[in-house]
Amino acid sequence: MEFSQVNFHVKKYAKCERNYIFAIFSLLAEHNLDGVDVQCRWLKTKTDMDNVNLFFEELKRHLTKMEKKAPFIISAFLPHQLSKNAREISMHVDFLTIETSNFYGSWFKENAHLTGPASPLYSRKAVLIKKNIDYVMKEYSCLTGQPNKLNILVEL
Repeated sequence: MEFSQVNFHVKKYAKCERNYIFAIFSLLAEHNLDGVDVQCRWLKTKTDMDNVNLFFEELKRHLTKMEKKAPFIISAFLPHQLSKNAREISMHVDFLTIETSNFYGSWFKENAHLTGPASPLYSRKAVLIKKNIDYVMKEYSCLTGQPNKLNILVEL
C-alpha cells in the first residue's frame, strides 16, 4: 500500500498506521537502536502531507510511551524541494535530514548539460540560485524556525 493511500482519520486504516509504528518499534528494539530516520519522498497532495504529519505525531506518541532510559530519536528525511509541512513535522521529530545530494544530474532534462558536483554548497548563477545546499538550508531554517534540528545528507 502506498503511503499516500493511508488516511489515518479513517478507522479501517488505523491498523495500517499501527503496523508501520509497530514495525519501526520492533526494529528499534530488536537491534537495540536509538532512533529512526523516516524517509518522506514524493509527497504531492495536501492529503499526503496531512497523513505524514499525523504519522509522525502518532509515532512520537507511541515511542514516548515505550520504556527506555533515553528517549528514541526520530528524524524525518525530506527532499531538497521545500516541503511546506516541514514546520508541522518538526514539532514531532528531533531532526530533519534534508536531501542535498540530488540538485543536478544527467537524469534531469533541464540540467543534463551541467557538470560539477550534484550537491553544490552555493551558486552565484541566477538561474541556479535555488539549487544549492546554502539556499535550501536557509529556506528550511526560516520555514521551521528550528535550524538546530536540521541535518544535511552527505553522500560519499
